[in-house]
Amino acid sequence: MSKQPETPDASGAPFDDYGFVEACRALHAAVDELDSRIAKQVGIARNDLRCLNLLEREPRTPGAIAVALKLTTGSVTTLLDRLESLDLIERRPAPHDRRALLIHPTKHCFEEIGPIYKRFALSLIEHAKGYSRHDRDVALATLRDVTALCVKALPPGND
Repeated sequence: MSKQPETPDASGAPFDDYGFVEACRALHAAVDELDSRIAKQVGIARNDLRCLNLLEREPRTPGAIAVALKLTTGSVTTLLDRLESLDLIERRPAPHDRRALLIHPTKHCFEEIGPIYKRFALSLIEHAKGYSRHDRDVALATLRDVTALCVKALPPGND
């Protein structure tokens, strides 16, 4: 993208129109590379890692995983078979519906992948400590706003 002239921001100060966009692109590329390297280190595919990231907070049904990852149920079955063979997930009956299965990450999964992400999380926390409370609040608001703008910019379809 070619450099465009600066325009005033809300306070009237010059604003580098593309500096913010370029920083967001760089953040996306860095997170993408982080996930690629983690998947490679663990010996799994990117969609496998995306699935494990979904399961970090709560177990899900295979159907919910398929919807979240935008994969077919057949693809998710194969993905889950791979993860189960590596002892990264386990299938358990759902307590609310004995016909349904819930996919849970295993203890081994947290032992294998958890430390990698924990190092990153701790470095973020340590870095954030160097900012004032106000600056941290602004940074958090900005990250949330950028996330919301990404969601808003999604083209229609493929839901």
